[in-house]
Amino acid sequence: MKVALCAIAKLENHYIREWIEWYKNLGVDHIFLYDNNDINGERFNDVIQDHIDSKFVEIVDYRGIRPPCQKEAYNDCYIKHK
Repeated sequence: MKVALCAIAKLENHYIREWIEWYKNLGVDHIFLYDNNDINGERFNDVIQDHIDSKFVEIVDYRGIRPPCQKEAYNDCYIKHK
C-alpha cells in the first residue's frame, strides 16, 4: 500500500460512493472510513458493500460514540495503520 486515506463521515450515504470512486480514480490504494452514523441510522454498507468486499474500503464502526471526536478517530487510524 502506497497511499491510504482516513476519513470520518456521517449522513453521507447519498454521496459516499462518488467520494470513494473519486479517490480511487486518483490512485488511492485504500480507504479507512470511520462510520459516525447514529446507531439506528443509515449504514455505509448499504451503498458501498462492493468496495468493502473488494477490500478497497475498510469500515471502522464509530457509531454511537458520544461525543464523536474526529481527532480521536484520526489518531486511532494513525496508530493502527502507520
